[in-house]
Amino acid sequence: MEFQIFKLNKRRIDKLSDLLIDLGKISVGSVVIGYFLPGLAGEVSTAIFVIGAFVSVGMFIMGLILLKEKII
Repeated sequence: MEFQIFKLNKRRIDKLSDLLIDLGKISVGSVVIGYFLPGLAGEVSTAIFVIGAFVSVGMFIMGLILLKEKII
């Protein structure tokens, strides 16, 4: 039995790529910038900063890889 819902066509790949890039932007805005402005966003620990930075970069890279696949 095959699930038609989970098949990725070009439109879904495009939307998933946009979603990952946008989530990376939100992650940078909330975790990475929040680390440098502790008065506005509360205290962000160094561990959360490092993990958030890696997650942000990972989301950007996955989004760009999917965007590259869409272009090709």
